[in-house]
Amino acid sequence: MYHNHPSGQMGSSPLTKSIDACAIVGACTAAFFLTPPSYSASIPHIKTYTATHYAIAETSTLAVAVSVAWGVLLLAIIFVLTRFLSSAIALALTSRFFARWL
Repeated sequence: MYHNHPSGQMGSSPLTKSIDACAIVGACTAAFFLTPPSYSASIPHIKTYTATHYAIAETSTLAVAVSVAWGVLLLAIIFVLTRFLSSAIALALTSRFFARWL
């Protein structure tokens, strides 16, 4: 497996692992709380778009599949964005408060 960093220097320190863990926990928490309101605010537009452009009735099985797929896609988008932001915030806080020990 190819790694972008020299062996043993990056990615294996406890500080890096804890920053990643904080970012994942933050992203999961944000995705848990942000996905339902985002889904309920956007699903009427998705259903209308699907019905007008693809001539699919809102009660059909395909419309339900599109709704589920939109929910999964929205969850993934929110998770990736908040994972990036959580990682940046955790790194900034760590470098700010623990800079003297690094």
